[in-house]
Amino acid sequence: MRSTGLFLALALLLGAAEPANDDGQNDLNPLQGSWTMVLCFVNGEEIPAVQVKTGELIVEDDEYRPKLGTATSSSTIKVDSSKTPKEIDFTYTSGPQKGKVVKGIYKIFGADLTVCRGLSEGDLRPTDFAAPEGSGRLLVVWKRSQTAGNERIKAIEQELKKFDATWRFVAIEIEGKKVPEKAFDNDTLTLKGKTFTSFVEGHTTHGVFKFDPTVKPKTIDLTFTDGPGKGKTQTGIYELEGDTQKICFAKLAQPRPTAFTTEPGNGQMIQILKREKP
Repeated sequence: MRSTGLFLALALLLGAAEPANDDGQNDLNPLQGSWTMVLCFVNGEEIPAVQVKTGELIVEDDEYRPKLGTATSSSTIKVDSSKTPKEIDFTYTSGPQKGKVVKGIYKIFGADLTVCRGLSEGDLRPTDFAAPEGSGRLLVVWKRSQTAGNERIKAIEQELKKFDATWRFVAIEIEGKKVPEKAFDNDTLTLKGKTFTSFVEGHTTHGVFKFDPTVKPKTIDLTFTDGPGKGKTQTGIYELEGDTQKICFAKLAQPRPTAFTTEPGNGQMIQILKREKP
């Protein structure tokens, strides 16, 4: 009989989440990166070019952080790219509208991102890309820029392609103790986009992850939407070379590991996985 302790340990490390939506309607990838403002209209009034030149935007995962001069704001975004026009919702995480949701639409053409949205919560979602006088709308056009932030996004995209596969566990060590191979000989981890599906001891779980390949050691974070770690984020470090990946995770609520080590009582686990060949 296989140990349920291994499953519980892996459940805390791999998490459990609602199955990911695979139809691409929530695809944030095309928005990722750094942008500079090209033009902006607010309720029919065009922002002067001298101000527009100060406009910058960074989109990282679901974080949307625009800046105009010294004014900044931040929100999380959710998109539905299956709609025509594509829909985008902003939930403010700072400023006077913190916690409020504003509805909008967006389109990407070449290097340009155009967004049209209401100015406050309760405004109807626009149906066209216009912000005439009295409309209560904002229309802004951004152009993709080449900045350090954008280079980081590119590095993440390149690494993401390396992750995209089904991986088989070949070694697991928890707090200094090696787990017998027979305990995970049928277990797999499938990574697609920024979602994962793990099959551990007959249990299938799903989740999302984000990582940063531009720091040393490279970092990886898992955020759980249900299961033992619901609402919490688990931190780790990783190495990815060819067909082998090595990940060291800390227990929930513990600091991110700084080295690939496991010792009795340190709450860390190392897992080594090999890419399955097609």
